[in-house]
Amino acid sequence: MGSMRVLFAGDNPSIRRALRSALGDCGKVDIVGEASNGQEAIAQTNALSPDLVIIDVSMPVLDGLTAAKLIKRYHPDASVLMFTMYKLKEFVDTPKDVGLNGFIAKDASAPH
Repeated sequence: MGSMRVLFAGDNPSIRRALRSALGDCGKVDIVGEASNGQEAIAQTNALSPDLVIIDVSMPVLDGLTAAKLIKRYHPDASVLMFTMYKLKEFVDTPKDVGLNGFIAKDASAPH
């Protein structure tokens, strides 16, 4: 099985670098692109066809929830994980409304 193709979308370059480093080191992930806002995330998804899009909730130009909804509409086979600093219970109905595959809390600890 080949590497999973992943696109990161978030407005904080430090977090994008940290995620790139953490996932890139596992050897089973190919980071195919990054986006700093929701509009770029949609454009990068259209251009790169990633298997997985990890997208921040709060971004400039177009928020992550709206971008995720559009990504899932036009790329239903892509998995989309929402990356958020908000409490997950605030988004309890969001997965079925948007079609998200799950959430990653920004304060989640990386496995050791």
